[in-house]
Amino acid sequence: MCLKSILRRIRLSIFNKFETVIKKLQKRTIKIKENENRYKSYSIFSVLEFDKKEKIVEAEYNPKFLPFIRDLNQGNFCKYYLENIKHLSSKYSILFYMMLQSKAFKKTILISIDEMKILYGKKLYTK
Repeated sequence: MCLKSILRRIRLSIFNKFETVIKKLQKRTIKIKENENRYKSYSIFSVLEFDKKEKIVEAEYNPKFLPFIRDLNQGNFCKYYLENIKHLSSKYSILFYMMLQSKAFKKTILISIDEMKILYGKKLYTK
């Protein structure tokens, strides 16, 4: 097998994996709570165009989703490395980690049980 053939297979394999990942991302939605009884659900992309021959994917962001990502440097959000959360086993442990990261600049962090109930929308264990 020649090098050109091997490289073509590698490119196709990478494209196929990327295609699978971006299609899954297109199916994901972001839920924004307006109040206790109302929320809006947004998908990130409105259109994905695939050109398998040229190995090109064109993505069009959903225009209603853009305000959430437009000015990230000025927004109220927390950066964290995926490496730090990949071993966390539940979405609640990830949410807890994110909350702690957002308060990391403080010397002391106090979190009440009621605040945790509100954040996680769950009934917490009580004796």
